[in-house]
Amino acid sequence: MIEEMFNAVSVVSYVPGRIRFHLGFQGDEILADYLRREIGRVGTAKLEAYSNRTRNALVTYDEGRVPEVEVAQALLRGIQEFVRVHGMCDLENHERNHEKEKHKHAHAGDDCDHDHT
Repeated sequence: MIEEMFNAVSVVSYVPGRIRFHLGFQGDEILADYLRREIGRVGTAKLEAYSNRTRNALVTYDEGRVPEVEVAQALLRGIQEFVRVHGMCDLENHERNHEKEKHKHAHAGDDCDHDHT
């Protein structure tokens, strides 16, 4: 799965200090959070925008301080971490499914005091 996702990443446009990546797979705000976190760890790099509709991620950075390869590696680390945590999720219903997952647990015949709907 991760290899397929990595292979689906391409560079749409590049000028020193600015790279627009296309992620050829479905993502959501949670993916954007992982990208933002990993990219933000690289010097001056910043995820400026991510679009669920176009699946594009715009990253800016100071080209004098951060090599573009580090920016690309950070983007891939963000994808890798997203897949590690959410790889089996149905992204079309991501938030709704995670709400259900929070309440899955065994009660061993005991009644519980919260709603499972």
